[in-house]
Amino acid sequence: AIFDEVNCADVTRRRLKSLNHSSGRFVVRVPKPYPGLQYRKSKNLLDKVARYAEDGSIVTGQVVDDGEWLQVNAESFLPT
Repeated sequence: AIFDEVNCADVTRRRLKSLNHSSGRFVVRVPKPYPGLQYRKSKNLLDKVARYAEDGSIVTGQVVDDGEWLQVNAESFLPT
C-alpha cells in the first residue's frame, strides 16, 4: 500500500523511510479492486486480524522499521 500524508502529495517508500519514528495522519491508498489494507497484530505480514483500513480512509500512526510499517497503536500495524 502507499500512504499519502494528509497534507501532502503521494508519499513514496523513500519518503516513508525518511519519516521513520515520525507520527502523523495518513490516507490509505490501495490499487483497485482491493477494498483496503488489513491490520496486523504484529510486524508480521501473516499475523492478520479481521479488520482493515478502507481505501481513502485516514489513519493516525507512527512510521516504524524504516518505513516498512505504520504502527497505529500498541497492538495494530499496517504494512506499507
